[in-house]
Amino acid sequence: NLELYQRLNFLHQASTLLTLAGPHFAPLSRSLGRDMDSVRKRSTLRADPSVKRQYCRACHTHLIEGFTLRTRLTRKGGKAIIRTCMYCEKERRLLCNPQHEVFNWK
Repeated sequence: NLELYQRLNFLHQASTLLTLAGPHFAPLSRSLGRDMDSVRKRSTLRADPSVKRQYCRACHTHLIEGFTLRTRLTRKGGKAIIRTCMYCEKERRLLCNPQHEVFNWK
C-alpha cells in the first residue's frame, strides 16, 4: 500500500512540474494525470478531495490557476465558484456553502 501511495505522489509531482514547465509538455502532463487516476482506481485507493479538485475530470489536466485554470465567481443559482479548464473548456461548479463538510472530514 505504501508503494502505491509513493507512486501516486510521484505522478502528482511530475504532473505539476510538467504543467509549470510550459504548454509543449501539456500532453505528457495529462498522460501522467490519467495514469494517476487509473492507478488509484485499480488499487481502490481513495484520494483526498483536494487532490481530486486539482485535475480536470474530462481531460486529466493538472489545474493551476493562471496556467490551465480560469476561475470566476457567480451568484446565479446560489453563490458558486466556476472553475474552467483552459484545454477542454469543461466547467466545474463548486457551491460556496460555509456549513458544508466534505465526507472525509466528518
